[in-house]
Amino acid sequence: MICLREDTKSGCLGIYQNSMQVPVQWLEDSLASFFSASLQGATRLFVGFSGGVDSTALLLLCQAYAKLHPHVQVHAIHVNHNLHPDAVQWQSHCQSVCDRLGIPLILYTVDVDTTTGRGIEDAARAQRWACFNKALKNHPRTCLLLAHHAQDQSETVLMRLCQGTGLHGMLGIRPASQQSGMRVLRPLLAYDKATCMDYVRSRSLAWVEDASNQDSRLTRGFIRVSAMPHLQQRWPEVQHTIARQSFAWQDELEGLHACVEGFLADLVQDYTGLAHISLVSLCQLPQSAQRMLLKSWILQHGWYACARRRLDTLLGQLNNARPGSSAQLVTDQYALCLSRNKLFLLPRTLYDAFASANVTMPINWKIDSERLIIITALSRWELVFNSPAICARVQQVSTSSHICSSSPKMMTSVKIKKHYHQFDVPKFLRQNLPWIIFDGKQCHITALCRSGAQYGLKGYSVSWMGSCLSPDTIST
Repeated sequence: MICLREDTKSGCLGIYQNSMQVPVQWLEDSLASFFSASLQGATRLFVGFSGGVDSTALLLLCQAYAKLHPHVQVHAIHVNHNLHPDAVQWQSHCQSVCDRLGIPLILYTVDVDTTTGRGIEDAARAQRWACFNKALKNHPRTCLLLAHHAQDQSETVLMRLCQGTGLHGMLGIRPASQQSGMRVLRPLLAYDKATCMDYVRSRSLAWVEDASNQDSRLTRGFIRVSAMPHLQQRWPEVQHTIARQSFAWQDELEGLHACVEGFLADLVQDYTGLAHISLVSLCQLPQSAQRMLLKSWILQHGWYACARRRLDTLLGQLNNARPGSSAQLVTDQYALCLSRNKLFLLPRTLYDAFASANVTMPINWKIDSERLIIITALSRWELVFNSPAICARVQQVSTSSHICSSSPKMMTSVKIKKHYHQFDVPKFLRQNLPWIIFDGKQCHITALCRSGAQYGLKGYSVSWMGSCLSPDTIST
């Protein structure tokens, strides 16, 4: 059932003759301070607008900020999930509010797939975020604003605790974060729902009520309707207490993360454009520290840390690994791979590409003055010599270890394997890094970059400009 707030005396939607007076200027000044500290140069503010009181309050506050900062533009995004009988009315209401405020509204209508087994809430959320991404992707200097408030924060912490979560989950919702490639701000986390209601009333606007927010069959609805009232009987301020505590935890963890990331910066090394950690260095730490480092490393990339059980299984394999052992942990976002005593963190797309036979197709190479440029299906290499004469000594380049050549200096399979071991080439890279015929000698690109003198280059410099191994370079 849809419910537009109506004043009983005037009979007009959104007119509250006897509403509580919220300190409007104080709230607007407080949010303006948050924006100044958090926008980071963003000039286009996209507000997720459901038509409810929380998002209506946020839209009004953004408009108030934009009036004082003319370079800032405010847009609203409404996603019609087609899950409620009144969804079309809500959409019309949002259009009416935006027309009244003079704010552009971006409308999306989606069909939520309820057969995936993810649950309606998760499926709808995934569709909503896809729409947010679509709306923001073609606009520079953007920011997405969502209207979660203090009650949402307390419900989130309780829900994650009951479902089982790690330390990061216990932190609740962050006021500022990077999600799905977007900067996301939630300015209302420090304020309760009553403050939002009072502010909207002071601006004489209506809002819609979604009855499903009180549906105890849904997880959040159960916490809101059934669990939270019982807790409030014993601790009346429990919602505010949890919300305040989540901010304190976030602050403490940020300090801890700064220390961990500084340590990670020293541990993480580069191998042909791929980040890795030395197994020896990792295993010198207690397992609790190993776990924290790997989770932080994963989170740095914006990925989700896997279940503790899976991570501990991998750590057990790493701590008991013999020299040259292999181990891996693969998720839908990334893969942790141990090879040649190096632990690599790869995007899942790149991990799959290495496992594909298609990446060993012929490669392109050319000589440009003092540079040898090699382009494979997955990478680009530049080797800079100090003399064009050295480049002229390059005869052939291939990803195959058995390059067709009449040269008597070609390596046997046994020598090739020893070569890989000598230069610690990980197994998953061996079919994807170039081999070069240089002055009739067969050499691997890692060897040429690390030991040019071995190939008659003594007295000359060989500069490895690096490779660009990333999902973006994968040929399709």
